[in-house]
Amino acid sequence: EIAYLYAAHKLVCMVDNTNRKFILDCSLSDIEKQLDPQYFFRVNRKYLVNQNAIKKIKASAKSKLELDLEPAAAEEIIVSQENSAAFKAWMDS
Repeated sequence: EIAYLYAAHKLVCMVDNTNRKFILDCSLSDIEKQLDPQYFFRVNRKYLVNQNAIKKIKASAKSKLELDLEPAAAEEIIVSQENSAAFKAWMDS
């Protein structure tokens, strides 16, 4: 049911598949440790995404990747150049 989680203004928000948002009282790092790495990937400092929420992956400048999520995120989700190889391997597994 969790589509993705993101950090904003020292809070962590969880977005479910129906685009409902919930505020959580713990860090993104703590949540990451509790979620199954088969389904969830930390794409950058702000976002932790469920593989099922990824609608489209677009190549971006300097080997970065841009993700389109469903439900849509309010901002651009970029997988950094450093994380893109690990992200691709995770998507293929």
